[in-house]
Amino acid sequence: MKIKKLLMFSLAVNSVIASYAGAATPTATNYDRLYNNMVKNIDSGKTNDANYKLIENILNKRNKELKDLYAQSDYIVKPEYLEWQIFFTGFYDHERGGDNTLASGQYHSDPDYNDDGVKGKPLQGTQAPKDVDLGIRIPLKNVDKPALNLNVSPTVPVGFTGTIDVVKFDLPSVNVVLPTITLPTISGFTFDPTGNGDDMWIRPGGGVAPIAQINLNNDGLGTATGSTGTMNVTVNGGTYDLSLKDTNAVGVQGAAHTLTTNPDGYVPADGVEWTGLTQVSAMKLVGGHDVYVDNLNINFGGTGTAGKPKMLFHIDAHNPYGSSVFHVGSGVNTNITGSNLMYFGVQYHPGNYDAGLINDGTITTSATGVNNVIYATINPAGGTNTRNLYFTNNGTITLNGDKEILSMIDLAGGSGFGGQFTNTGTININGTNSYGVILTSTVAGLPKVTLNTPLNINGSNNVGLGILKEFDTSQSLIKLNVNGANSYGIVADYNPTVGTTSTFKNYELTTGAASNNNTLLYLKAGNLVFDNTGATTTMAGTNNFGFVAGSGTTLSVDNNISAIEDKNLPLVSDSATVQYAGNITTNGSESHGLVVKGTGTLTNIVGKAVSSVVSGDSSVALYNEGTTILNGGGDLKSLGNKGTIIFAKGATTVTGANNYEVGTNGIGFYSNGGAITLDAGTGTSNIKIGAGSIFSYIDGTTTLPAINFNNGTYNVALDTGATGFIYKGNGSGSVTATSLQTYMNTNYGGLTNLNFNLGTDSRLFVLEEYGSVDMSAVSGLSASGMFGSITGDGKSAFLWKGKMVVDSTGNINLDDPNEPFNKVDRSAVGVTINAGTTLSGTQANQVALADIFSFTPSGIEYREMLNGGIINLTGTNAVGIYTASGKITNNGTVSSTGTNGIGLFGENGTVISNGTSGIVNVGNMGIGLYGISNQNSATPQGNGNGSVNITNSGTVNANSGTNAVGMYGVTDAGTIGNLLNDTTGIINIGQSSQGIYFRDNGANSNSIINNGQILSSSLDTVGIFLDNSTGTDVTNNGTISLTADKSRGIYVTNVGTTNIANSSTGNITVGDSSDINDPSIGIYSQNGGDTISNSGNITAGVNSLGIYAKEAAVNHTGGIIKVGDNGTGIYGDHSNITISSPASIELGSNGTAGAYGINGSVITNGSALNVGNANFGFIIQSGSSLINNGAMTLGESSVFAYSNGGASITNNAGGTILMNGSNNIGVYMDNGGTITNNGAIDGTAGVSNIGIVNVGGSIINTASINVGDSAVVRDSQGNPIVNSSSYAVGIYGDGANVSNSGNITIGKDSVGLYAKNAPTVVTNSGSIDSSASGAIGLFVENSTINNTGNITLNGNSSMGIAAVNHGNVINTGTITMNGDYSKGVYLRVGSILDNAGGTIIINGANSEGVSLDASSTLINAGTITTNNITSVGQAESGDKYPIPSIINSGIINVNENFKTDGLNIEIKVDPTTMRPAVPGTDDEGASFVSYSVKFNSPYFDVDADNPIKVTADFTQGTNETVYKLKDVFNPTTPDGGPNGGIIPVVSKSLTWAATPQINSSGNIDIWMQKIPYDNFTSGLWYAGFGKALDAKYGGATGEALTIFNKMDYIENESDFRRITASLAGNVYSNINQREDDIAKTFENSLSLLQDSTNNTKENVKVNIITGKGSTKEDTDGVVGYDYSTVGVLALREVERTYKNTFGYSLGYLHTGFEFNDENSSEEWVDTIQLGVHNKYDTNGWSLRNDLTGRVSMHNVDRNIDWTAPNGRSEMNGIFETYSITSDNKLGKEFELSKNTSLMPYGAFRVMYVTRPTFEESGLERVQVEGNDAWSVKPRAGIELKASLPLGPKTAWKLKGALDFGYEYELANLNEREKARLVSIEDGYHDLAKPEDESGKFITKAIFGAEIQDRYGIFINGEYSIGNHSQEDYRAGLTLKAVF
Repeated sequence: MKIKKLLMFSLAVNSVIASYAGAATPTATNYDRLYNNMVKNIDSGKTNDANYKLIENILNKRNKELKDLYAQSDYIVKPEYLEWQIFFTGFYDHERGGDNTLASGQYHSDPDYNDDGVKGKPLQGTQAPKDVDLGIRIPLKNVDKPALNLNVSPTVPVGFTGTIDVVKFDLPSVNVVLPTITLPTISGFTFDPTGNGDDMWIRPGGGVAPIAQINLNNDGLGTATGSTGTMNVTVNGGTYDLSLKDTNAVGVQGAAHTLTTNPDGYVPADGVEWTGLTQVSAMKLVGGHDVYVDNLNINFGGTGTAGKPKMLFHIDAHNPYGSSVFHVGSGVNTNITGSNLMYFGVQYHPGNYDAGLINDGTITTSATGVNNVIYATINPAGGTNTRNLYFTNNGTITLNGDKEILSMIDLAGGSGFGGQFTNTGTININGTNSYGVILTSTVAGLPKVTLNTPLNINGSNNVGLGILKEFDTSQSLIKLNVNGANSYGIVADYNPTVGTTSTFKNYELTTGAASNNNTLLYLKAGNLVFDNTGATTTMAGTNNFGFVAGSGTTLSVDNNISAIEDKNLPLVSDSATVQYAGNITTNGSESHGLVVKGTGTLTNIVGKAVSSVVSGDSSVALYNEGTTILNGGGDLKSLGNKGTIIFAKGATTVTGANNYEVGTNGIGFYSNGGAITLDAGTGTSNIKIGAGSIFSYIDGTTTLPAINFNNGTYNVALDTGATGFIYKGNGSGSVTATSLQTYMNTNYGGLTNLNFNLGTDSRLFVLEEYGSVDMSAVSGLSASGMFGSITGDGKSAFLWKGKMVVDSTGNINLDDPNEPFNKVDRSAVGVTINAGTTLSGTQANQVALADIFSFTPSGIEYREMLNGGIINLTGTNAVGIYTASGKITNNGTVSSTGTNGIGLFGENGTVISNGTSGIVNVGNMGIGLYGISNQNSATPQGNGNGSVNITNSGTVNANSGTNAVGMYGVTDAGTIGNLLNDTTGIINIGQSSQGIYFRDNGANSNSIINNGQILSSSLDTVGIFLDNSTGTDVTNNGTISLTADKSRGIYVTNVGTTNIANSSTGNITVGDSSDINDPSIGIYSQNGGDTISNSGNITAGVNSLGIYAKEAAVNHTGGIIKVGDNGTGIYGDHSNITISSPASIELGSNGTAGAYGINGSVITNGSALNVGNANFGFIIQSGSSLINNGAMTLGESSVFAYSNGGASITNNAGGTILMNGSNNIGVYMDNGGTITNNGAIDGTAGVSNIGIVNVGGSIINTASINVGDSAVVRDSQGNPIVNSSSYAVGIYGDGANVSNSGNITIGKDSVGLYAKNAPTVVTNSGSIDSSASGAIGLFVENSTINNTGNITLNGNSSMGIAAVNHGNVINTGTITMNGDYSKGVYLRVGSILDNAGGTIIINGANSEGVSLDASSTLINAGTITTNNITSVGQAESGDKYPIPSIINSGIINVNENFKTDGLNIEIKVDPTTMRPAVPGTDDEGASFVSYSVKFNSPYFDVDADNPIKVTADFTQGTNETVYKLKDVFNPTTPDGGPNGGIIPVVSKSLTWAATPQINSSGNIDIWMQKIPYDNFTSGLWYAGFGKALDAKYGGATGEALTIFNKMDYIENESDFRRITASLAGNVYSNINQREDDIAKTFENSLSLLQDSTNNTKENVKVNIITGKGSTKEDTDGVVGYDYSTVGVLALREVERTYKNTFGYSLGYLHTGFEFNDENSSEEWVDTIQLGVHNKYDTNGWSLRNDLTGRVSMHNVDRNIDWTAPNGRSEMNGIFETYSITSDNKLGKEFELSKNTSLMPYGAFRVMYVTRPTFEESGLERVQVEGNDAWSVKPRAGIELKASLPLGPKTAWKLKGALDFGYEYELANLNEREKARLVSIEDGYHDLAKPEDESGKFITKAIFGAEIQDRYGIFINGEYSIGNHSQEDYRAGLTLKAVF
């Protein structure tokens, strides 16, 4: 058995060996030997271990060969086609770096940072304020009552805004004016014989002309040659000069000639200069030739002989062999600049050939030319003409001169021949007194005028066609456009041959839009026919005439005529015989259709109709003074306003069933001395009478009946307000139906043929000048039976010029049109309403009674509206009674309570009276009694004198609404107004209303008197309102009581002299005011000529004024003015105010003033005044003055007289001032002015009283001043709390001249005389005494005082004289100090005492004679008796800050702008004003100094925790390190300044320090010193950058200066660090990190693609990539970032053999980086990657090699968010980076099972990055130096892979892989970057260096499921950790699809 086992083993081994195939297969011998040896060993019992080992090696080798064979078979069976694998990958990556801060600086810039031995640099904190102690202070309370900024604008009534619908009746006037005909005169011409012969020449002596039969600039056959030449012809009487230049000449061809350039006598035309020529013309043509002239500028000038002109061209047409023609080409430009010149003249001789000139060029005459002619025919001495002489114009002719002629045909041609003028070009007659074409009286034959294009007559007094002899017009065409002024189209003036008529059939006559006073045809003499049926002659322009036939002429016109604009008359017969057919239409005003003047006649052309329709205003369809008979039918219509159908001064007959119509306010048929006969035959005529028009009117004497309506039927329609007939009476008597019937039958015929239809408000009759009528009798005027029929709803009658009595009782409803009262219209009719009658209405714009009186009737009763009843209207704009030039008397009740309603309305002289029983009620915006001169002065109503007379003896209630007026008057210039509210009159007014309102629009003597009562308790009212009136007196003898806010008793705004009086019986009361600048006022005036006199009582409420006067005089002579709290008794603006006894003013409290004067007002007071508490007796401002002689009594906190602004106050001896309380001031003056006090001031009863205060002016005191104690509040140490204390002072002068000779006594802690900043020496010769402690006799600051008086102070702790801040004291008086702890003289801050003979006696204990402090000086020449003289040295108390050192120079001059924000105070400097520091002065130490910053305050108590801040504005525009703001706090200026307290100052700018210091003048300077940036940057990564900035700061200009200016505005160190880091370019510190992130994204994508199994031999794998990530590093200055990326990577792999796979790839990524730099900076990178790849797999070994290269385009938007006021700066950097990576991996795979393997591996990755130098754009741009870097990373690891099928029936597998590795960086990818701020730095500074990488552990994992050749989904992750807290984690998701 043992042997068998061995044999079986041997067979197995053999079979394995046998199956092995390879190049090294053992031979059979070797196998045999092995077998034998093994058997042998078995048999011998020896071991076979060696043989077994050999067999094992052979088997392992065979296993490998089998596996390799399997791999080969797998490769062989793989398909050849191309497979696509598509991957979609999303990932998130987070990387955190360590801290490398110490490689760049000592500290981290985050002050709170503390990690791993790196600490943040603490912030230095805000600058500590530095302060200066300003010393002692005597505070002065703020006393002021500002001048009013009055905005007093009471509601101004607008007057009546509605319409008064007064029915007026007026007859339109008809006036026809014909043109005055003034024709231009002409005269004929005579010529010397011109000679014969047609030889050719150009010679000065040539007969006939110097140029004969010669073509110029033409080849002689019609072709132009040469360039443009010049011909000058200058005429001087009978001779002329001629020159030719640049001109070619060729002779003529024809007859005896051939074209030649060398004719007989020829000389070259070019260069001709001849003078003194005498020939008739310049160029002549004789005989049958064509002569051409081209390309020539002709100047034809000078002055010829009148009546015998020289010609430019002349034809003497007597040769019989052809036509003679001048051809003037289009290139010929002729300027005729002289006078008495002729362009072309043609003379005829017997013959058969025509002669003429054809013009294609341009001919222009000058405006200064006279009597020039373009074309004329010339008669010879004899012979008969049998040819046509002509002028044809194809070019342009313009006549600009005077008395010129275009064409004069003066030719007696043979039968069928004559002169001709033809126009197809352009002709303009622009001059004056000129003719176009004139046919003279010698014309014979057949002249022709052919105007194919119109002749334009544009000038004035011109004639287009003058016909002086009849001619056959059949072959002529006339087109004329008259567009000038006073001109004519055609004028015919000839004696016609009996039986002959000239007929025009071809014509177009028009007037243009600019035409004025022109006539198309004026037939002065002769017979003309215009026959163009259906054609239309159009007339534009104004004041024009169409066809005018003069006296004795005969005219027939058969065409339509249309006139468009005003005052045009289409057809006129002026004592002529005229026939017409056609339609005439006019559209303008005063444009009449058919006009017959004088003895003229007008008939229609037999069998043809005539129609005249005029549409303009004041136009007449047919105007006839002669005889008119129109039998052909047609329409006659006048459709405008105030027109007339037929106006007849002569017999007028119109037959036919026609249509007649008149428009509004006109007359249909007006018989004015001529009878009108209409005959409709058997037909029907329709007559329409427009609104307001009259059907018929008879005026003047004529055969009766004057108007006849014969035969047929006449349907007459009367439109709204139209009238049928007018009955005219004699001004007296009554009207009855009988009298009316008689009148109608006498004056009219055919009335029964009339059928009337009456429209709304129309009436059949108007009764004119009828006398009187009762309203009840009006309905009896019936016209029944008089006419054919009457229909419609018209009214009964119209009353005109009479009187009507409303005799009915009960209610009359004005709204009911059928009411009998409403059926009667009236004009100029007086109306009486009896008691018991009520007129009521509700409609808008309704007027109960209204009329206008524009005539003078026999009695005034016709003009009076008398109401004894009741009128009640409720509609808007309604009026109770209205009358113009009449009288209104109301004894009843008139109510018009709708908006804008008026009770009684009188205009133009109407007298308005509201009787004692009269009551007038109005509502919103209503007016009770309203009188005006004229509503429209341009169109006055009535015939009055324009005066306004209103009297109210009754009651006017205007208080039910708002904006109403009780009495309202308005007068025009030159008229008078008198408004009286009588003793029984009561006017009640409501809100925003006025009792009496009056406005005068001219200088008149008006009177406004209130004897009654004007009452209101509503807001915004005025008792009497005088608006813009001159010469008006206003007197209040009654009561005006207006108790609400914004009420004004009398309010005057005017431009003239007004006397305003509140008499002794007058009482004015106005209410409290809510707005002091819009207060209630008793009397208000704002005019320089006004005088306000008050002897009555005025009571004004809180915040209100008694009297306000601007430039007006005020006399308060009696009565009481009583004002409430904070009010003012009398307020004057540039006014003179006199207050005399016994007048008085009673004041309220809380800032009330007795009198207030501004702008130069003068107040003289002679009355005693009790000022009261917290009030002002008088306020004197802006140059005003006060003279007081009255005794004043003050209570608490009051001021007798206060001034601000250069005033003068004199208090005389009688003006004693007694202060019964505390905190009073006798006289207070600010900002200049003089105080003279001669009256005693006593303020001893209270504390803190001050006698006199003056700031900036002068004080002269001669009287005694006694003040009590000060109220000093002290702290726990006994120091005064100045803001809580108040002082008593006898005299207080600040910047004032002070002279005291009075005696002053003072109390505890008080000052006798205080002088500061005095401009002159202050003198004290009076005595100053005190028995109280703490008193100061004289206090001097920055002033000089001469004391000659005696100062005796008996209290303890007193000072005789205190001098501070360079105060100088000259003492020759005696100072006696009897109290303890006192000082005779106290000197501080450079003050001086010159005791020049004075005596200082110190009697108290512990006292000093003189105390010196701070550089003060004692000069003693007198006597000092004391125990002590002390000095504290020359140094200021407190710290003295050093003056900063000078480094560089700069310029700044500060213009301060202090602004407060809560409790913050800032000094903000405008750097536009500046001056350099002056060496050798106390400015030395600064580069530049500002004098303009001032901060003046009596005391400035600033909290040290909230100091005054200096903004950085002063640095803007300069860059120096030391500035001085001089005298910022100025205690010595006239404006006042700080002289006490402590002022802390600090710079708002982080990099500037502010140091205050008291200067030698005692003022406070602020030194501004630049703090080096290094103070803030040292120890940080940008320390070198900070030093570079410091080095460049001083003297910087341009962009560098702008950057430094921005840095100066940085206020805190946190912003400084952020901005400085950004300025240094911190975002560029880690450029290579970002490039590495992009490379890793590609590498991860590539690894994913390569690990995916290939199912075919060729594969394309595409990965769509999207991802986000973030990178953060703790290294200070290395900016972290967030990024997002999107892109694609495509890999193509080819399996060359089963061991080797080759591939190449292309990828693109777009990556956006958002930097965490606190400035929102960003970067966009576009990257392209190319790669080649190899994989080798054999015997379990795997080798991969990936070589990739990238180019990235970077676009960086770097921002810097500056602090205010600067905004964001934006820089843009564009650059490229280039990188290459080689990644190599070698591993050995071990199979752990069928689906699991393990592979240890080693790898080596090398990356190289390079980037050139680049520079950003933008102000703060940086330049980044070019750089390159290497990364070399070996790594080792182990990879585990596994897969698991999900089931036997599915292809899905779970797959996963884990990778554990370690890598180490041998090189350094994060090289330090360098940059420079281009605008400032010359060299580069270091950026922060990112942390270097070293070793780190990396773990990767992927897990997913797939069908290998279809789909897959995978989740992957990666985590790495290194030293110094470095870590990285990444997670992603991948989707796979195979195609």
